[in-house]
Amino acid sequence: MIIIVHFHYNANNHFFLPLKETLCSSITMKKIIALLLAVTPICSAGEEVGEGCSQHEGCGGHEAGDKKKEWQEVAQPADLALEHGVIDFLKKAQPNEELDTKGKAILESLRKLVSGAPINIKPTDLLNFKQVRSTQISPLKITQSEYADCLFKKTKRGVFFEKSTESKFKTGKVFEDSEQSLIFLGATKTNQKVYRNYSGFTGNPNTKHDSAGIIIKREKNYIMILPGKNKSFEVYEFL
Repeated sequence: MIIIVHFHYNANNHFFLPLKETLCSSITMKKIIALLLAVTPICSAGEEVGEGCSQHEGCGGHEAGDKKKEWQEVAQPADLALEHGVIDFLKKAQPNEELDTKGKAILESLRKLVSGAPINIKPTDLLNFKQVRSTQISPLKITQSEYADCLFKKTKRGVFFEKSTESKFKTGKVFEDSEQSLIFLGATKTNQKVYRNYSGFTGNPNTKHDSAGIIIKREKNYIMILPGKNKSFEVYEFL
């Protein structure tokens, strides 16, 4: 006969508590072991560890103990999904019958570009770009502007981006994400004299002026995708 000790798993603190002892046969023991091996760890939020739980350290698609990326340390909760921005864009920015012929052509061109093979990218790769073209995408309308002045500059604190037009300014920092993607965290303002930064840099709960996106490279093209509300996006193409 074999003595089995029953345990209760405490999901909040990740430890086991002994409950009682039971005698069983070796055949029963084999069945118990088989069941234990089939169990998937569950975190305190009720989701499988490493499978997308965003409420418990060690979950969210990475193993316990993994170090957060620099941008994740300061990103607001709503921006933590930015690393999936390419998939999100291709899924949500779909052709719509309400779009005019020009809008459909612009969207088709951008989708084809974004769907290309990923290429490695570093923040310093952006330093030579001086112009950017913005495309505003919503389910019912697509607007593409002319190229405007922009600037990437390297400082002791990293690479920073600045875009200015007659009506809108955007500034922020470029972070490394993976070998094939970068993350931009910044803010938008309408007056160049007003100082404004990404809210997560200072812990400001007001995210009204935040602007965040993912930067990728496809062939020789550098693209920033900035997700908005209600399946809307802003896409930057750099020149």
